[in-house]
This record gives sequence, structure tokens and C-alpha cells, in this order.
Amino acid sequence: MNQKTISSIDIFSHVIDNFGDAGVALRLASELSYRIAHHPIRLFTDAYELTNRLLGETCICVNNAGANLSIHPWTSTTCWNDLTPADLIIETFGCDIPTEYLKKAYVRGGVWFNLEYLSAESWIEECHLGESLLDSGSLRKFFFMPGFTKATGGLITRAIKLTSPHTAVPNAARAVRTFAQSYGYTPTEPEFIGFLFCYDFEHASFFDALVNYPTRILLIACGDQAHEAVKNNMKQGVRETNFLIHEKNLTVLLAPFVNQASFDTLIAGSDFALIRGEDSLAQAVLAHVPCIWDIYKQERSVHTKKLIAFLDRIKPFFADQLIFTGYQELMHQYNSDSDLTTTLQWIWFLNNLSPLKQSAVEFASYLNKNCNLCDQMLFYATQFLNQSREHS
Repeated sequence: MNQKTISSIDIFSHVIDNFGDAGVALRLASELSYRIAHHPIRLFTDAYELTNRLLGETCICVNNAGANLSIHPWTSTTCWNDLTPADLIIETFGCDIPTEYLKKAYVRGGVWFNLEYLSAESWIEECHLGESLLDSGSLRKFFFMPGFTKATGGLITRAIKLTSPHTAVPNAARAVRTFAQSYGYTPTEPEFIGFLFCYDFEHASFFDALVNYPTRILLIACGDQAHEAVKNNMKQGVRETNFLIHEKNLTVLLAPFVNQASFDTLIAGSDFALIRGEDSLAQAVLAHVPCIWDIYKQERSVHTKKLIAFLDRIKPFFADQLIFTGYQELMHQYNSDSDLTTTLQWIWFLNNLSPLKQSAVEFASYLNKNCNLCDQMLFYATQFLNQSREHS
């Protein structure tokens, strides 16, 4: 009997967190389209306009998306009866695939993955690839749990790498400087490039450290909340242009909206990042950028458990445990109910970017080698597609 292969993929995305959910769905669709370049991939989303903005025209670099990827609006008037279900169906974050579509999928068969949110917590290893038994038909449904270990679904790694872990100044850094120059910035040497994508915060200690640090710093601020944070904390800064604010040794570029591929390049070309969201964190980690995670605050301190789990994952990749202790303390202080970080802690962070970078490279190397979500997803989808199962 001939081995069946995945010859079509449908991805469903219902957007709750504006950029986060849409970004993950598009990133997954783009990377899968690159890996199975001769087969159709359809992304159905209820945030059609936003998704196309994220795909966008080229700003810094080309998106990995192939010509085999098509994006479709998911609305109340979508006629699902006219569509043939794909071999692999991906439901992102429990978005409830339309009943009309599923009725045909039950009959046709195939594999259905319920893609969950990224987590570093250990319990997801037990749930990864767990099957959810369906009542009828030959369609099979499984939970797919992204994570940071071999026993999880891994991360959405880029088929085309933006940086090399062995290159001190990768192409991405040059691209960031060129991007900043297009908005009136004049590069200097030496300088650090920082990336800011945060929730609402008024952390004077962060900006105080950057403004007074002896090395020049270019900070790329992305998103409205990051822009507001800059304005709230740099009231003494000089507004050089509509996009640039300068104070002492810190210049901030209030970056306009860029497409997803360009956003990734801005992260990858940075020396450090203060970053929000699981997907953005994953991109910083994979690009071996030392980062502080601005984790979303949840009731009953659920976010603290997530932060501890992430720190547990990265700890083995620190050669110097004293450096890890300082990093861990900064992470916890920053993500406490009210920011408890000090200017000295942020200066410590900048002073130790070299050993932090070494740890980040080791962690990224492990993840890129062992935790490739798209490759794993295609492997198991093919395996499950070729396994028969009986229904009661």
C-alpha cells in the first residue's frame, strides 16, 4: 500500500488578541507553505484585513510565505459546503471549526490538530499529541502543544534563518540600521540596538539606565503601547523628527507598523529586547537575542508560574549560574505586580549582554535542532494519516 502524504492544509484562526493570534496563524501558514511548496494551504481567518497587513508588502525582508498560500475571510456568509476539506486541518486555539466544514471532513477523513498556546510548563508534555476521539467517520483529532522541549510540539522556526549564531553582527543588524536611517537616524559606533514591544508600563528605571548608559543605544519601539511608554518616560528628550526622540545616549525610533517578516528582522537584529507575547518571545529566543519577557498579568498570579517554567527551561544553558541568578531576579522584579526593578539592575543587564548572548545562542541552537514545530507537525500528520482506526 502506497504511503499517503499531506497534499493540502487548511488552517482556521479566530482572533481574540489582535496581533498575537493572527500572527501565529500567519506565521504557521507561511512556514508550512515554504515546506510543502507544491501543495495548497488555505488560511481562514475572521481578521482578514489584519492578516493581510501582517503579510504585507516587503518592508525589510520578504515573508517566507509561498505562492501556494491563500488567505480567506471567515465570515457568517462563508459557504463551507463548496469546499473540500484538506488532508491536514489545523484549529488554532480552540476556535471552533464551522460545523458544515467538519461534516464533510468526518466523511473524507484526514488529520485534525488542535493547536494550543505556547507554554514552557511541564504538564503540556503529557498532553502533546493526545487524541480526542470523535464519534464517527475516519477523521482523527489530536492536541498539539507548542513548547521548549523535545517532548512538546516545539516552536515555529523559520525555514530561512535571519541570523547566524556564529556571526557577531548578522545581516539583520545591518537591516535594522538601514531601516532606522530611512527615518533620519545617523548610526554611530559603538552602539547597542534594543527592541521594545511592551504592555502599558511606566518603568522609569529602564529608561534611566538606557539614557545614562556610556554606550550609545538605538531603541526600536514597536506598537502604540511602547510609543506611549517612551513618551511618558522621555519627557526631557528632544523630538528630532516625527519618528525619533533623543536624550543623552539614547535615541528611540517610534517605528511605524511593519509586516510580520520585518518585525521579526527588527527583533533578530537587536542586541537585547524587552518583549511581550509568547510568539514574539519565541522569535527573540530563536534569534538568540537576550530578552526580558513582559508577560501578560493574570489573576491568581498564573503568569508567575509561566515565567518560572520558562526560566527553568533556559537555566541549563547558562554557563555561569551567577549570571542566571541576576537574570532571573530581573525577570521576576520586572513582572511583579508593580515594577520593582532598579536602574542598577538594568545597567547590570546591559553590562552582561555578552554572557547573556552566549546562553541565548546555546538555547536557540537546541531549539532549532530539536524543537521544529512545522517539521514535527508534518511528520506526525503523515504518520496519523497512514494509520487506520476503528470507530465503535
